Amino acid sequence: MALIPVENIKYISELDKDEIINRLKENIEPQSFLSRYGKEYYGEINENDFKIMRRSIFKNPYGPIISGDFEQNNNKTIINVKMKINLLVIIFMITEFLIINIILPIVFLVTSIIEKEDVIISILITIL
Repeated sequence: MALIPVENIKYISELDKDEIINRLKENIEPQSFLSRYGKEYYGEINENDFKIMRRSIFKNPYGPIISGDFEQNNNKTIINVKMKINLLVIIFMITEFLIINIILPIVFLVTSIIEKEDVIISILITIL
């Protein structure tokens, strides 16, 4: 399992690039701050790339950010898709990991040493 989840997917389509862009625009609406209801996905679609997110009634920071680009190759279009989570979520996850797995055990261990409690039991509890 990767520490920071990122998934790269490559799709190959018989459709031309303009048709794919039109289909994406039919199903994805532009991002607006006022609307929480509407199409299932919102974002930005340009001539050569796109960036979309799934709409949720409640703010869901753990939802993936889907970005990608288009490549025209002979009669086929290659769509390179990259799915990742928000940078703030990554920072939160790293901070939470540090607090739970490093800082709290150290505080617990130091507290037990200061209060002259059984250090071996504290170490075992910290490890578990």
